[in-house]
Amino acid sequence: MPRLAKIILGLNCCLITALLTLGEGGTERGTTLAAEFSGRVREKMLSRFRVEDEEDLHWKDMIRGSMGYSTMPSEQKTSFLANDMGVRSAEEGQYDQAIFQFNKAVQLPTLWYAFYNRGTVYARQGKMDLALADFSKAIEINPNSADSFHNRGVVYTQKGQYEPALAEFNQALKLRPEDADAYYMRGVVYLKQGQHDPALADFNKAVELAPNFAKAFCNRGVAYAMQGQMERALPDLNKALEINPKYSKALYIRGLVYSQQGRKEQALADYNKALEIKPDNDKVFYYRGILYYSLGRQDQALADFNHALKLNPKYAEAYNNRGSIFTAKGQYDQAIADFNQALGQNPRYANAYYNRGVAYFNKSLYDKAVADFNKSLELDPKLADAYFNKALALEAAGRQDEARAAYEGFLKNAPPEAREQIEQARRRLQR
Repeated sequence: MPRLAKIILGLNCCLITALLTLGEGGTERGTTLAAEFSGRVREKMLSRFRVEDEEDLHWKDMIRGSMGYSTMPSEQKTSFLANDMGVRSAEEGQYDQAIFQFNKAVQLPTLWYAFYNRGTVYARQGKMDLALADFSKAIEINPNSADSFHNRGVVYTQKGQYEPALAEFNQALKLRPEDADAYYMRGVVYLKQGQHDPALADFNKAVELAPNFAKAFCNRGVAYAMQGQMERALPDLNKALEINPKYSKALYIRGLVYSQQGRKEQALADYNKALEIKPDNDKVFYYRGILYYSLGRQDQALADFNHALKLNPKYAEAYNNRGSIFTAKGQYDQAIADFNQALGQNPRYANAYYNRGVAYFNKSLYDKAVADFNKSLELDPKLADAYFNKALALEAAGRQDEARAAYEGFLKNAPPEAREQIEQARRRLQR
């Protein structure tokens, strides 16, 4: 059987998208998958960031009434009391009861912070459209409420509407120029947009104004890591954990940085501790699975990908990686089923097409393999190994002229470190 280039593991994270090296040493040689098939995985950094559930979002607190009730007319007193009871219920986690009280409070149409408070509870319930309407109403009544602009910006961030979010945080900072929270959230939005330098500037300002702001240190570390500055990322992550030792995100992000630095045992310790704190975090199981795979511990990697998928059945990258392990074990039908699942979640997932092509190749389904390598190249034209494996599949199918064109495509896109495949492609073109 011809020698295929590699399989691809995906590591998709708020910090890093990486392909972790299989095996140790300079050969980058991995597990033998078939007679003359060796898997080889390289690592790269991608500038991709996403909000991690509620750990990155930072909401302003709810507001209690500041006026004495004794001198109020009865209808006003009812609304103010209802607002304060709503805040108390929300603080106790009784959100439905809080909404009930705020519904009574907003009967006083000028009580802007009753709308603001109800919007905050709606946001905690994940009812973002209702939250947005209430924050907008609060701003209509009181256009000088920096907190309302801030929280409306957080809603836009959660909804992926980054330009409106930036406008909200800019207005919040215009009204309150020394607001660390607004600098932090604007930094999060910049980071999501891939604007690392403005993000760093905002996180710098946030920690200057609030020296114990763990989230700001953590995400400044994320920004440094996304720029490849691991030596600057690590102190910020350490500081975040000094402030909050149970900050699970900072732990697993530090684990990713350690892994990037080759400090795999320290990475594993951080992932384990992160899971002790938050055992339902599918991302950490996923990252630990990749680390186990890089350590040659396939069964533990498989168990972690299984757990990640149990927690998040729509996790495309976990399907892709579990499929890669099945390929490594020679269980090609199970691998193809997982790649199908990955593509069902993300039809533009180039690596999943590529890896499914590898599995098809191993089943001697060469035309299907070629089709998948073509699709992976359509989505990622610089995926050099797809050219190489496509050429091998075309040769196996007896399509020699097309194979030559694929080898030429590989040589145009091959990275310098792919010396073995480069030499092989040149020899085949000389035949």
